[in-house]
Amino acid sequence: MKDLKQREFKNEYIKGCINILYTSSFMVSMKTRVLKPFNLSLPQFNILNILNNQFPEPSTVRLLADRMLDKTSNVSRIVDKLKTKGFIDKKKSATDRRKVEISITELGLTVFRKAVDALDNTTEFQLGNLSESEIKTLNRLLDKTRFK
Repeated sequence: MKDLKQREFKNEYIKGCINILYTSSFMVSMKTRVLKPFNLSLPQFNILNILNNQFPEPSTVRLLADRMLDKTSNVSRIVDKLKTKGFIDKKKSATDRRKVEISITELGLTVFRKAVDALDNTTEFQLGNLSESEIKTLNRLLDKTRFK
């Protein structure tokens, strides 16, 4: 793997693991650059995606945390930043005062949809040299690494 600047690996398992990490970093870096003009980070985009899928129903911080791709993300902080940008609304639940309901705004939906288009183009660029059959195999193998 010339990109990794390493000639040999102890074994193919280690090479595969490093290859996955390297590829993930490459893909995240490119997607981060694509989201910058939309004033979004990847975790912020992830929150908007979850809220978009819930729309028009509101969400909770707990649901957002459960569905985040990056489980180390500070969901409350991300929600506050998105609220400051006008992309989401937060309000107390009418039925349970302890619960905060989070919804995507019209501005949030507009920005999200534009960002989706840009990310779709990036994903096609990143994976476009693989056939549909190869993508299915890749997905199956990646799933297999997480579920034993």
